[in-house]
Amino acid sequence: MIKFPSISKKIFLAPLIILILFTAILPSYYFYSKYEKNRKLLENPREAAREELGSLIEEVGKVVELPGGEEPTAATVSDKEKLKNQPFFARSENGDRVLIYTQAKKAILYRPSIHKVIDIAPLIIGPSENTPTPTIVTSENTPAPTKILKPVRVSIYNGTPAMGFSLGFEKKLKEKYGEKIEITERETAGKNTYSEILVVNLTGKDTTLAEDISQFLGAKIGALPEGEIRPEADILIILGK
Repeated sequence: MIKFPSISKKIFLAPLIILILFTAILPSYYFYSKYEKNRKLLENPREAAREELGSLIEEVGKVVELPGGEEPTAATVSDKEKLKNQPFFARSENGDRVLIYTQAKKAILYRPSIHKVIDIAPLIIGPSENTPTPTIVTSENTPAPTKILKPVRVSIYNGTPAMGFSLGFEKKLKEKYGEKIEITERETAGKNTYSEILVVNLTGKDTTLAEDISQFLGAKIGALPEGEIRPEADILIILGK
């Protein structure tokens, strides 16, 4: 009987050896590629910041619809105690991220540890007598600290016998103040015989806005009348004849 060389064994062993070598080299190539990428990012902080921002936008975009047409800036909450007086940061934790859309005038507070949006608020850029400038750690592409305000909550009580009297005032207020205020409720006053409009600054904080509203409506500023239920709001407007 004629014996042939064990060619089949050699044919079998060749790809096996190649597979073993490829398996051994692959992790080394992966870690080397990662090392090179990190090295380049360290040499170019701006590129690192852009990449980090892109990852954050992608992550937040999975849980909430983001404004289009602009690239936001990002910031990180480093000391929540310094921000606790701002309603937007009331539930913030150190390490939370903030996406700031200046054109869309929107700020988003996001918690990476649980992949959850904590709060979304309108963005108001400008001076405010009641809101300190937040001291947050910002990435290199983040501009100077921006003041983030929640709208002032306004309730309207109808203190006249006329049904639906408050609807017109609500429209006027929204046209003038826009996102600066939020109408939380429209109710009938405890008594419906008010002879004039009354503006009540319930928290004592929004003095400038309360005075501006009183001038706009031709109203007076006063305390919450006896017998009226205190609403869950910052400012109460009681309409009179």
